[in-house]
Amino acid sequence: MGWPTLPQRWHAPVFPLKAADFVARGVEKGPALGAAMRAAEAAWIAAGFPLDAGAIAEIADTAAKPPAA
Repeated sequence: MGWPTLPQRWHAPVFPLKAADFVARGVEKGPALGAAMRAAEAAWIAAGFPLDAGAIAEIADTAAKPPAA
């Protein structure tokens, strides 16, 4: 029994946000930027890889907020 293969036309989703998207939202470069990007990517995956601008903006806005103290 061989390994299953992916369909010929399937392409892995590409995370649509970049560091500049978070810097524009006030996230400082450094560990905070990395944390925001990781949180956004996890939220994007959990949401099913949305590509519409509204959903992506909401994910970025949420991830860019500083963590509650």
